Amino acid sequence: MRTVGSSREATWPAIRQAGIKLLYRHGFEAMNLRELASESGLKGAGSLYNYFGSKEDFLFRIMCEIMEEILIELEANVGPVEGPVERMLAFVEFHIRWHTGRREETFISHMEMRSLPPDRYRHYVGLRKRYEAFVMKIIVAGCKSGDFSIADPHVPTQSILSMLTAISSWYHVGGRVSLKRLVEMHQQMVLAMLRSGEKVAK
Repeated sequence: MRTVGSSREATWPAIRQAGIKLLYRHGFEAMNLRELASESGLKGAGSLYNYFGSKEDFLFRIMCEIMEEILIELEANVGPVEGPVERMLAFVEFHIRWHTGRREETFISHMEMRSLPPDRYRHYVGLRKRYEAFVMKIIVAGCKSGDFSIADPHVPTQSILSMLTAISSWYHVGGRVSLKRLVEMHQQMVLAMLRSGEKVAK
C-alpha cells in the first residue's frame, strides 16, 4: 500500500533516489528492502513490489536507467557537435562533468555489475558498449580526417574512458584545480594521446 497522497509516477523517483544512496552506502548484498521502503517514505517493504518484482529487479532497473540516461544526454550534448576534434573535446567535458556530478551513480554502475546474473549482465554490457562505440566512432573519424593518428582505436577508447571515469573517485570541489581547469587539462591529455602517431608494428 502506498502512502496516502502519493502516486506511482511520484513515488518511483523517491524509491530510486533512496536506492542509489543505499546501494552506494552499503552495496547490493547488504542493502535492505525494509530500509529502502522507509527511506522512500513508504509504509512497508511490500509497497516496493508495485515497482519491481525482486531486489535483483530493482538493481537491474536502476543500472539500466542510469546507462539509458547517460546515453540520451551524451547524444544531446555531443551529438550535434561537428568535427572529430571538437566532438572529442565536447565528449571529454561531458564525461567528466556527468561522472563527477553523479558520483553515486558512477560507482554503482561499475561496482554492481558483478551482482547481475548472466543474462542481465549481457544486456547491461550492451548498453555500455553503445557508449564506448560512440567514443570509438569519434576516434575513427579523426583518424580518417588526419586529426588523430592511432593504429588501433579500441585501445585509446578504453584508456580514455578508464582515465576520465576514475576522476569521480578522487576529484573534489574546492581542491587544487577547478572543474573547468580539470576539464581543460584532460582535453589536452586526450588530444595528445590521440595524436601520438603510434604505428602498427610490422
